[in-house]
Amino acid sequence: MKNIFLIRSICITLALFFLFSGAIYSQKKEEWKSSELILPDNPDYDPGWGSGTNDFKNLKILQSVDPSQSSEWLEKAGEEYREAVETMNRVNSEVENKREDYAAEKNPEDRYEWQKKAREDARERELARLLANARNTSIQHLIRGMKHLENIENPTIRESETYIDLKAGLYREYAKHQFAMKNYVQVADILNRYIQINDKFYNESEAHKLLSVAYERLESVAKKSRKTQLSYDLKEKKKRHLVTYAELHYGKESHEFQRIMDAVMKDY
Repeated sequence: MKNIFLIRSICITLALFFLFSGAIYSQKKEEWKSSELILPDNPDYDPGWGSGTNDFKNLKILQSVDPSQSSEWLEKAGEEYREAVETMNRVNSEVENKREDYAAEKNPEDRYEWQKKAREDARERELARLLANARNTSIQHLIRGMKHLENIENPTIRESETYIDLKAGLYREYAKHQFAMKNYVQVADILNRYIQINDKFYNESEAHKLLSVAYERLESVAKKSRKTQLSYDLKEKKKRHLVTYAELHYGKESHEFQRIMDAVMKDY
């Protein structure tokens, strides 16, 4: 009886072996692509991890920590930052020159004040459009620059002064543009990231000044929407950054600091 069970067991085992062997060999080659990164079918493969490691060059996680790849991302981020700044400088100069030209113009056909006012308003709309377009273009450059920095995982580069200063510059320019466009949610978000980069940027008074203004604007919107708790939270943030600004900008012993502290204590 035992021999019969043994023979049956052997037959079942052999049947399963041939069944799965056939299934394995019938699979398409494409299904093995992920394994080929680990077990490359390459006659030149070097088991000593020499040239064979090139098979891993397309893995994104290794690209991100590779110094040369990270340096390339850093360079691209710097180019986007420079282009953002140069775009605004170029258009600001253009707008300033146009204003000077307009001021020097003589328009004898403007017989009435309303004609002069209409011409001036039209010109201001034109200049505002130029600035808005340049600002939007600059913002796109800054966003691309920030994304390039996010691709960098190499710890040495991330801790370098070049990386940190470039990151701060991108954040700072982005905050200024969003503030000019009255996008206070974006201002608060990016400036909170800015002051968290390190103590050097936390101790810049201007960042706290802009944060206090942004929170004040958001507090006003929350009040109008009758969002009491949100309004209270925003007021507390506004007050905290006001005090920090006063301390950093004027010093704790100054009259200005004391005046701001008094206003905050009175539930400003």
